[in-house]
Amino acid sequence: MFDNLDTRYADIVQSAITEGRVFCRVQGIHSTINVDCILYGECLAALQGRDGRIHSAFDFIPALEAIHETPLIDQYMLNQILDRLEHDDDAVLGCNLSADNFNNQDILAGVLKQIQSRPRLAQRLVLELTETQALRSLSLSARAIMDLRSLGCRLALDDFGAGFASPRLLQLIDFDIVKIDKAFIHDIRQSAIGFNSLNHMVGLASSFAPIVVVEGVETKVQYDAVLAAGATHAQGYFFSMPTAYSTVARNHAKVS
Repeated sequence: MFDNLDTRYADIVQSAITEGRVFCRVQGIHSTINVDCILYGECLAALQGRDGRIHSAFDFIPALEAIHETPLIDQYMLNQILDRLEHDDDAVLGCNLSADNFNNQDILAGVLKQIQSRPRLAQRLVLELTETQALRSLSLSARAIMDLRSLGCRLALDDFGAGFASPRLLQLIDFDIVKIDKAFIHDIRQSAIGFNSLNHMVGLASSFAPIVVVEGVETKVQYDAVLAAGATHAQGYFFSMPTAYSTVARNHAKVS
């Protein structure tokens, strides 16, 4: 369904939004010291085809990224997440925003307007900047992130170490949270002097942000490696699967 560069994918997603076939799955960001303590729940888009098949974000978001249409789904999801925060005073939720939202001032204004319209919710909202596309203007993006933080949102850099999420970005823009790409837990390399690549990535990220999350943790061995590296938080199937929001909401007392 989402295999090639095709502008029709934007129409497919827009139809799914209009017909109420786009919904939210949530996966927790867990403390490495106390895994029952959840920092926030990352909201992941899912789409139901007209044939009933469920497509995860990993199925259709890359297709939208390729044609620079991710704001279509990002801003819809932001509205849905704000609605959830409105109805659940204990929830803390994360929303993905692709670089395309920061590359166009009109689109960016739409993001700011949504949050400004419900300012009391901002302190429980984490915006995750996903950098599979390059930011066209770092100065514009830096100002935009300052504006978002001034509203009370926390900003996370997603997939650090992959794509365009580089150390240079951390030098130029202040983030509250850095999320290390899953590749660095799945392929840990040892150095000649006894350190390893994950330790180095966590140490680097810790130099720029107080909260460092390692993504893609699937096994006890990987969890032990995350602990040893000193990351504050972790995300992955070892801790929790992406699940319907209602399930997470029943456990929101664990959110801190």
